[in-house]
Amino acid sequence: MEMVKGVLLSSFTEKKVLVVDDMRSTRVLVEKALIKFGFTKENVIQAENGKIACDHLSKHKFDLIISDLNMNEMDGAELFIFCKENAEFKGIQFFMLSSDTDRARVSTLFTMGLKHFISKPLNDSELLKRINEIF
Repeated sequence: MEMVKGVLLSSFTEKKVLVVDDMRSTRVLVEKALIKFGFTKENVIQAENGKIACDHLSKHKFDLIISDLNMNEMDGAELFIFCKENAEFKGIQFFMLSSDTDRARVSTLFTMGLKHFISKPLNDSELLKRINEIF
């Protein structure tokens, strides 16, 4: 295993991740970070909103969803609730990534069971630390 910024990388090659964000640039940054951490490009799928993410969920089995909170069509909170309420998706680890500073909204998500949240802008070291906590 390799060390990155003092964090031991686990073997992520078999883990499948769904990255959901309405900003393409953010999706690309997250994907590049995940690949740097040891995930394979083939196992990182992108979606621009929760509705498209649900389409991917119906076709693939994911280990982790990294989602923005604020998006059109279906936001990250709605996607999180959808996954929590559907037995086939309950086992997927969920990670919220957002620039939203509405503490009440984020607190509500934690009350509902969200365990992982990082504020934007993306910090690779923090993301890797949290992913290692998940896996």
